[in-house]
Amino acid sequence: MGSLLQVTELRILSLMAGGNQVAVEFVIACDVRGTDRRYRDEEIHLWTLNDAGKVVRMRHYAGHGQHIAAAQG
Repeated sequence: MGSLLQVTELRILSLMAGGNQVAVEFVIACDVRGTDRRYRDEEIHLWTLNDAGKVVRMRHYAGHGQHIAAAQG
């Protein structure tokens, strides 16, 4: 089973780091496969790393209204 979304744009706007965290601000655009629906959003991922440099947490900050509207049509 494939993904319902086709990423059509992914552009990093900025990277920020401090302590054991890294934040990535980016633009993403996706088409919903099999429909004429799409969305484009600016989002942030906040990654937390342990002392070994392994990811232990990831938070996704986005405009969820756009995601829901694209999914529901």
